Amino acid sequence: MEKMILVKKQALIKSVVTEDFKTKKAAELQKSIVNNEKNLHKLQDHIKNNLYTKARDPRLEEEMKKMAAINLVMKQQLDRLKDMKIGDYFTENAIEGFVSLKKGDNVKDALKSISIIVKDDKVLDFEEG
Repeated sequence: MEKMILVKKQALIKSVVTEDFKTKKAAELQKSIVNNEKNLHKLQDHIKNNLYTKARDPRLEEEMKKMAAINLVMKQQLDRLKDMKIGDYFTENAIEGFVSLKKGDNVKDALKSISIIVKDDKVLDFEEG
């Protein structure tokens, strides 16, 4: 039996922008921003209350920084989405998968970046490079 290994590889999910996509994605981002801001305010209140009773917890402050950074990214995505035209690609996220390698395979070809092009939640195409 020939030796083979599995190697992790990332793929980007890119959605084709349609009017329906823009509407749904904008609503999704706005809802996520509002929810994240509520959670951020709760955490800030919790940190303030803890300062009066206990020592500082750096983990809470780190979590607050992460939440603020996520909020910033979502706001940037929303701004970018508003400027996009029908037919543009909106990068949704990255997923990880595996590729098998065996003797004789071209490593560079096997590990090339790949994008999965999606429209209305259906795979349209794959783009390499």
